[in-house]
Amino acid sequence: MISVLLPTVRPERFMQSLLSVAPAAGRVPYEVVVVADFADSWLGCNDPLHHLRCRWVKQDRVGPIEAINEGLRRSRGTYVFVMNDESVLEVDALELLYDEAVKRPRRVYAPMHLPAYTFTYFGLPFVPFPFMHRDLVTMLGGLFDPAYRAFYADPDLGMRAHQLQVPLVTVEAAVIHHHNGDDEAKRRNWDQFFSLDQATFRARWGHLGEFHDC
Repeated sequence: MISVLLPTVRPERFMQSLLSVAPAAGRVPYEVVVVADFADSWLGCNDPLHHLRCRWVKQDRVGPIEAINEGLRRSRGTYVFVMNDESVLEVDALELLYDEAVKRPRRVYAPMHLPAYTFTYFGLPFVPFPFMHRDLVTMLGGLFDPAYRAFYADPDLGMRAHQLQVPLVTVEAAVIHHHNGDDEAKRRNWDQFFSLDQATFRARWGHLGEFHDC
């Protein structure tokens, strides 16, 4: 089973992300673990047999990284995929990622990000929507390091993968559309977490070369 980890603070937007998961999973069993700062009562997602296969975790807003890690703790799938409430998967995207991961499990996979963007730090790529076997999460020392609250946890995961010679692979046929907006939630994360997260990242990986924000 694939566990899709979906943190959200946008009740007006996240349904488009949630509803894209089933067509993306295709034949592969899945669950969606939603971690939100609002209740699920108006969706009925607390029933594990619900057609959305959605499990709901309500917690205070403390940053997306803690939300993702809480979702991971509550998840049950053999494979893990990190999503967000600004993204929508195309049909069969998760199934295509799953097929690649079954053939070559010791890799971190990612869908093709649209619009196109170059995700690199210190000349090394990272993947913003990782898909991997749960055993690989353990091997990498965890999914997202809780030292980060919002920013730089994705490239930190990539740096850890490079350090352990774990390839990062983008599956071009598996597509995710990501609208990286500028709303209250994004500005709040930026104001609260950006400077400290950047300092943590640079202190940890600055020996790799000159730092440039991507």
